[in-house]
Formats: sequence, C-alpha cells, structure tokens
Amino acid sequence: MKSLLATSTEVQVGSVAIRRTDTPQTQREKLARIVLDSMYQFVGLLDIDGRTLEINRAALEGAGVAMDDIRGRPFWEARWFQVSREITEQQREFIRRARGGEFIRCDMEVYGQAAGDETIVVDFSLLPVRDEQGQVVFLLAEGRNITAKKKAEAEIARKNAELETLLERIRQLDQLKSDFFANVSHELRTPLALILGPVESLLDSTTNLSEMQQRQLGVIQRSASSLLKHVNDLLDLARLDAQHMELHRTRLDMAALVRDQAEQFHVVAPQHELSYVIATPQSLPAFLDQDKTERILQNLLSNAFKFTPPGGRIRCILETSGRGRCLLSAVGTGLRPWRAPRDASGHLRTVPPGAIGYHPEFRRHWPGPIDRQGIHRAARRRHRRHRGTRWRIAVPGRAAAGAITARGACQRFPRDHRILVGATHHDRAGR
Repeated sequence: MKSLLATSTEVQVGSVAIRRTDTPQTQREKLARIVLDSMYQFVGLLDIDGRTLEINRAALEGAGVAMDDIRGRPFWEARWFQVSREITEQQREFIRRARGGEFIRCDMEVYGQAAGDETIVVDFSLLPVRDEQGQVVFLLAEGRNITAKKKAEAEIARKNAELETLLERIRQLDQLKSDFFANVSHELRTPLALILGPVESLLDSTTNLSEMQQRQLGVIQRSASSLLKHVNDLLDLARLDAQHMELHRTRLDMAALVRDQAEQFHVVAPQHELSYVIATPQSLPAFLDQDKTERILQNLLSNAFKFTPPGGRIRCILETSGRGRCLLSAVGTGLRPWRAPRDASGHLRTVPPGAIGYHPEFRRHWPGPIDRQGIHRAARRRHRRHRGTRWRIAVPGRAAAGAITARGACQRFPRDHRILVGATHHDRAGR
C-alpha cells in the first residue's frame, strides 16, 4: 500500500478512493469494497428479512439498477427476478428458508445482461451468515453466470438424442438384415433339399446311369451341398445376431477332424500350383461343436489357398506341447520361409498378448492396404461362441500369419489346453 501511495496522495478505483491519510481499518474496508466490486459474479448481502443491504457493482450493472434504488427494499422485488412471477415467488420462498438456517442452491434464470434487458442462467446460492451465538444475522446471495455451460449441455443433450435416434435406426436396419438372412435361408433350403433328394436317389440306384451321368450327378450333388452350407452360414449369422445361436459341444478327436477337413483341399493344390502339407498328431481330444469347428477350418483353409500365390507353400499343422494348436501358414516362392516362434524344446510358443491387432513388423513389410476381413465373418463369430480370444498377427520373419485361439476343452480337460487356428496372407515384401 505504501508503494501505491508513494507518488500520489490518493488512488481512485471505481467508486472507492484510497487516501494516504486513511487509517488501517479504513483502508481494509476500502480494499474489501474494491474486491467486492471487482468480482465477476453476483454478490449481495441481505438482512434476515430479505432486504437488500449491499450489492456488488457487476451485479448492479448487469441488471441496469443503482444501489440507491434497491437499498432496503425486498430482494425478490429487484430487477433480477422479474423474469416471471414464479421466479419472484421462488426467491421469496428461498429467503424464508435461508432465514431458518437452510443453505439454498439452484440454477435460475435472471435478468443480468445488457443492463437488465437480457436473461442469463446463474448458479444461485443463498448462505445464512451466523453470529458467535449461531444465530442467523445476514443472508449472503451469490450467482455465477453459467449460461455458456447450459448452452453446451443443451447442445450435448441434442446431439445425444440424435445419436440415440440413429442408433435405434441402426438397430432396426440390423434387425431387418437378420430377418432377411433368416427368411432367405429358409426359402433357399427347401428347393436345395428338393434338388439333393432326387439326386442322391439317382446316385444310389446306378442301374440305368452311365459313368458320365453319374459324374454329372456327383457334381450337382457337391455343388448343391456346398450351396446349402452357405445358406446355413447365412442362417447362423441371423441366429448369432439374434443371440439365438447354441453350441452343441461333444468330445471329439481334433486331429481326425483337421485331417478330414484339410484333406479335402488336396485336389485344389495342384490347380493353383501350390505345395500342400498336412501334419497332425495321431489324436487330440477336444470338447467342441463339430459342425461349427468344421466350418471354421473350411473358411480358414479357403483363405490360405486364396491368398497364397502360385508356387507358394501351404502347411496345415496341428501340434501339441501341453497345449493343442493348429497353425496354417503360407509362404510365397522365393520368400524367406515363415518361422513360427518356438520355445527351447522346439514347440510352438503362444503369440504374445502385445501382438493383438496388426504387428508393427507386419505393417513395415506390407506396404499395401491390409484386408481386415480376410477371414470370413461367420468363422469369427462361431469362433467367439467357442470362447476364443481376439485375432492376432505374429511376424517373426517376413511372412505374416493371422491367428485365433479357442478353448479346446471344457472342465474335464486341463485349464491351459488351447487350440490355435491360423490362416496366413502371403508376404509381398519380396516381390
């Protein structure tokens, strides 16, 4: 304070004049007034009957009133609360409750901008001020302008309502899609059954059929059966979306199942100039839904053949070392063979948790776009029904493999027993 009055005997701040001759008590009172008037928020002091004693300058200017016009008058009659009769009566009720010692706080619309011509929303509070005996002697009114906050909240609420509407529309469209798949599947299964029935009857009675006719009927039978499987895929998707899919787990030999499914692709390998190897243990007990597991393997093997270039190699390997795993890998001609990570005993290691998603090494060696839908969606969903983990990508060398894990057993099998099924994309880095 001394430095402030060193070059002048008086400093004027708003309506307050601080003089060098002021006593310390007078200076404190004037400083308190400066603090009060400089506040951005509304601050007012009332007696216990709600009569106005003091209001800060920001509040007076916001309502376009002078202190002399409202001093000693009921607080609820001031310009701020004349937005509606309801707000006026509400303010009067607040004062009655605060006089009894209750702290009041609420959001309220008041006149507080453009000299009382525009309304704002304030976080209003009314605090009882007590003396040393605990008696309420004053009421402290405060109001913080939260108009911008309320507008933002209203905008967020509007956007959320729009999102809810869009989400509901998406749900409806998704349901329509599921219903469509279910209806189409049912409609197609009947004519396919009518085709397969007579064809199988003709094949069973070979008396009047030539060898050429038998081969042609065999083609019809295989094609219709394949189409029926695709129709069943659509029906399964509809059931999964409706959460009506049920797994019928049975104890089976996973090794025999893999061999049975993988050997069907031997006829395809020469057509694509591919080297195809199947290696499985003699047996591997598992507790799975056989039909769903077969479809998963068919889809994964189909992708392995689809994405391996001519001259490449496809290996379908089922290997166990305390955990059951099936690994499919595809390596193109002239590329460094892909080597799956192995432990000290030479067995395949689990893909680390950090490899979930697309491994950075895979992205670095694969400059082109990545097809994240490489493995059929139906296979993924069936796999999840077997309580499988997420898709993983491991790139120990320069080739890349997509993989999924599924529990190979229920309670009757070891807890750490797993089956790893993978389908690879060929590495384009060496091209």
